[in-house]
Amino acid sequence: MLQKENSSQKKDRSIEIKKEIPITYHYSCHLKRDCGIEKEPKEVLSAVPGVRWIDMEEADCCCGFAGSYSIKLPEISSELLKGKIQNIKKSGAEIVVTDCPGCLLWLRHGLQTVRSKIKVYHSAVFLADASRRHVVRVRS
Repeated sequence: MLQKENSSQKKDRSIEIKKEIPITYHYSCHLKRDCGIEKEPKEVLSAVPGVRWIDMEEADCCCGFAGSYSIKLPEISSELLKGKIQNIKKSGAEIVVTDCPGCLLWLRHGLQTVRSKIKVYHSAVFLADASRRHVVRVRS
């Protein structure tokens, strides 16, 4: 059963942007293919002070979540995720940013499975926190 955490249970995983933080970006299928948004994420995110943009190999390839795809075809979905996680790790980024909630959850799952310290953020959260206090924060 899911329980709501109270504020004293929340872990603070702040990353202060005192040094250059290498980030990369996962293009969700719907954002790039359906909406035609390709260059804007890089333009906006790389403008954040303290951010060093890293172009990830196959950044626009599906992570395997694809809505119900990960449930209907878990074997194929898991193989796509493995490839995406390898590319994320190869990039050298400490943070992966994406705009799709499904991709965000799937990428977090994949990185946690391989015990990676790489963090995944939605771009809105990353930008809001960075603009307020030059701190990127994840609440769990």
